[in-house]
Parts: sequence; C-alpha cells; structure tokens
Amino acid sequence: NGFAGFNPPVRAIYTPRNPGRNYVMQFTFNVQQQVTHNTMLTVGYIGSHGVRQPFTANDINFVQPVVDSPLGYVWPAKGTASKMNPAIGTESGTYFEGSSIFHSLQATLKYDSTRIHGMLAYTWGHSIDDSSSALSGASFGNSISNPPYFNLRLNRGPSDFDVRHAISAYAMTALPSPPRSFGPLAAPLRGWNLENIVSIRSGVPFTAVLGGDPLNSLSSAAFDRPDRVRK
Repeated sequence: NGFAGFNPPVRAIYTPRNPGRNYVMQFTFNVQQQVTHNTMLTVGYIGSHGVRQPFTANDINFVQPVVDSPLGYVWPAKGTASKMNPAIGTESGTYFEGSSIFHSLQATLKYDSTRIHGMLAYTWGHSIDDSSSALSGASFGNSISNPPYFNLRLNRGPSDFDVRHAISAYAMTALPSPPRSFGPLAAPLRGWNLENIVSIRSGVPFTAVLGGDPLNSLSSAAFDRPDRVRK
C-alpha cells in the first residue's frame, strides 16, 4: 500500500463513483375559511419524501462486525481484529442511500381590523431520516458524527432538527395620535404602533451514547448506543 508508513496516517475520503440521483418530492395543500368579516382561518398540510439522500460518516475505516445476530451486531474481541485498511488513518465516507420523510399540520388564525392586526399560528411536524448531515457526520450539535454506514436502518429515527410543536403569536395595534390641531410640533407623536411577538416551540431530540470504544472498533469517532429494556 503506497500510504503505509506515513506518520501521521494519511486521511482519506470516499465518495461513490456513480451515485444514484437524489431527489425530494414535496406535497402541500390547504383550506381557508372566513370565520368573520375580518377573521380568516387556514389549515394546511406540508410533506416531503427524500430519496437517495446524502449519508455522511466521519470515519468508515474501522473494525467491522463479524456476526449479524437477531439480537444485533457482534464485534470481535479486543486485539483480535484490525481496521479495514490499517495503512491509512481516518476515512470519511459519503453515500447516496439515505431516505427522509416529513409530515406537518399547520393552522393559522388571522385577524385584521382598522387599528388591530393579529395572527396565531400552530405547527405540528415530524421529520424522520437516516442521517440529517450531508456534508459532515455531525452538522448539528445533537448529531452522531459517525453513524453506522453498513446498515442505515440502525440510525433511522427523528431528524436532528425535528421540532414537533411550534406556536407563534403576533399582535399589533395603532396607538392614539394627537389631532392635527396640535400643530406640527405633535407630528413625532403620530403614527406609532405597539407590537408583540411570542414564539414557543418544543426541543430537538438527542441520542444517548456510550463514550470510549465499547465495541473495540478502533474508530476515530467510536461510540455505542446503550442497551434498552422495556418492561
């Protein structure tokens, strides 16, 4: 191997030679109902489905599992196996095999009158994918930098940016202005508005992981998910 003996080891990047074309299908529709002469209610749906989405892992050069059992993958004992290519160091990889899906329900109540304007909006959304990072394994603060590339289903779950609930409210009212009889000195007191914006949303998901190298994978970004038992 021409890279053997380099210190520090050479870093490599893997990208498929002829990846499949990735694309995203988007769907949307909404209905509106005029509740009163100055109140409008809008309810809509927005969804999308991504095909062959980029899936990036920061290090694919690690010890591979030797058994795929009904209980999960089994890695060799410590010191009995080596990386796929011991002659190089870290090798990041990008695969165009990911899949994503998004559904959301959006409702908006809008009120407009001569002096008062307001809007109340609520969104329920759910985004699911294999990896939320396209350029790096950890594009978000709650991302896993090295998701298992050999089985994308192991990383299937809520997106790193998945925000399930979001509420926002907006109100504006025109403040009383002094009459014209006050003369030009009162001009700076005219045309003022009082506005208020409130935004509330739920948090983003996180993944519990074990530190160190519990799988003996010899990866530069080693981790493992803890076992979970539900009674």
